[in-house]
Amino acid sequence: MKITVAILDRQEDYARLLMEFMNQQADYGFFTVAFTEEELYRDFEKDHKVDILLYAEEFREGMITNLSKVSYCLCEDTSFSNESIFKYQSASNIMNLLLERYIDLGYTWKPVTKNTGKQKVIGVFSPCYEIRQSHIAIILAKYLATKEKCVYLCLQPIFPSEILGYGEHSSLSDVIYLLKQDGANKSVKIKQCLEQVGELNCILGTYYFAEIYELTFDEIINLITELKENLLYETIVIDFSLYTSLALDLLKVCDVLLMPQLAGEARQCFSIAFEEQLKRTGQDQLLEKLVQIVIPYEEQKQKSIRLDKQKEAEYQQILKELQF
Repeated sequence: MKITVAILDRQEDYARLLMEFMNQQADYGFFTVAFTEEELYRDFEKDHKVDILLYAEEFREGMITNLSKVSYCLCEDTSFSNESIFKYQSASNIMNLLLERYIDLGYTWKPVTKNTGKQKVIGVFSPCYEIRQSHIAIILAKYLATKEKCVYLCLQPIFPSEILGYGEHSSLSDVIYLLKQDGANKSVKIKQCLEQVGELNCILGTYYFAEIYELTFDEIINLITELKENLLYETIVIDFSLYTSLALDLLKVCDVLLMPQLAGEARQCFSIAFEEQLKRTGQDQLLEKLVQIVIPYEEQKQKSIRLDKQKEAEYQQILKELQF
């Protein structure tokens, strides 16, 4: 069911742009309308149910809160209040905050978009420590995000800031904290921890490497379930290390296992040994999920871990040929 949001603000461009952005985010299920005059809003309200009202400060004095809806003042200062929202933050932040408060008041919410029933989990890992597998994982996720709803989940014990950009980010550390809390509607809070890189949504790695080892398998399954069933991602690309206690469980959870490997003799030392280990431990069935991608050894000697456009295009072409 759609949530009707009304915006009342005399700054016409602001109200219109916020309205258009909110209506474009189909998963939220917001139907948003905008008004520049209170009289116009009141006329609309007579014939339509309004679930959430956002009104500018200039309307605060004359605004009579209707008990049938939730209302917040769009404030121009950053002072925190449960009755107000800072106006000049990103539209996505405003939407996430609205959802969180709406649910905290006891209302229910489910994403409007329906999944296709073809959801899959792709694991990217390498038995060779020298391979910078996050390159491949991110390029794959970025490529898939152009075709379907995809999220990149970094379960590496090192925060990949050099790949995704420096600065303050929400991370897997924040998600780990949420997973350990009681309460419903975790998907809304997880949604707030997602970072946007182009068309791709990301959950970045932990800030402190020890945190990754505190994750339990049940918590990982809960996170994957939230991403698939409540946030409706068609594809989850998991970038993980074999050097964690959850590695074998993660190998089993994934539908496809993409394994970057070194070309030439170096491959003999790692990839074949890994495959033999799977056979010795009775995990032969995992070999059927393996898709191998060869990385020239010379590339691993490069000092810069950022891929240039040409190299990224080359890897994308390889991934297309693998029919992801």
